[in-house]
Amino acid sequence: MNANELMINDWVRINATRTGEWAYFQVGGYDPNKKSIFIKMKDTEWAYGMCPKMFYPIPLTAEMLKRNGMNITPYGAYFPGDTEHKCELSQYSDGSIYWTINTNEYYILPLNHVHELQHALRLCGLNELADNWRI
Repeated sequence: MNANELMINDWVRINATRTGEWAYFQVGGYDPNKKSIFIKMKDTEWAYGMCPKMFYPIPLTAEMLKRNGMNITPYGAYFPGDTEHKCELSQYSDGSIYWTINTNEYYILPLNHVHELQHALRLCGLNELADNWRI
């Protein structure tokens, strides 16, 4: 991944080469002098900087959407209590996903990964939900 694809509190993953398992982190900041991103492991203090090329996006799944309070329908997903923003995910017949805000503004966004959805949530003003997204 590139540093310009990420925002503070975005979730990313790193392949732990010794075990082959994924480790999950939140972005904490960027140091342009060292070209490194500061990361935070789940439920820990902020850690040291790492090269952005070590990061991989986390695939977005229906289970994650449910875990974070979205209702899943045959056509997409929405937050049941969100009467102010009315944000929802929908899918075209070709499989591309789009984000709807207030039922009349459509944003065609690539929403295949957690950090992309976090950006869409922030676009809606749902910063707290984006920053506290559960993987």
